[in-house]
Amino acid sequence: MAYLWFLLFILSLAGNGILIWYVRKLLGQFNDGIENVSNLQEKIDEYLIHLQTVSNMETYYGDTTIENLLKHTTDLILSMKETGNKFSISSIEGTENES
Repeated sequence: MAYLWFLLFILSLAGNGILIWYVRKLLGQFNDGIENVSNLQEKIDEYLIHLQTVSNMETYYGDTTIENLLKHTTDLILSMKETGNKFSISSIEGTENES
């Protein structure tokens, strides 16, 4: 009977070890995804600044196509920031601290 309990204990340790490894791997991938979204937001911010510069040039000032691109880019940035905040670990921790 003692052998059975020892065997179950060893199997439990092995199962827990595998689960801990798997969760760590998933959290690493999750963190990489958040970092990629953040990098994409920065690139779109740079694009918006460049687009604003072109829009303010005398040749293109008041061009409706560029104005629509500015609006679309601004909306895209806001949407990405909202999405990034939903998956941000710091926002999750902040929510837990408020409770």
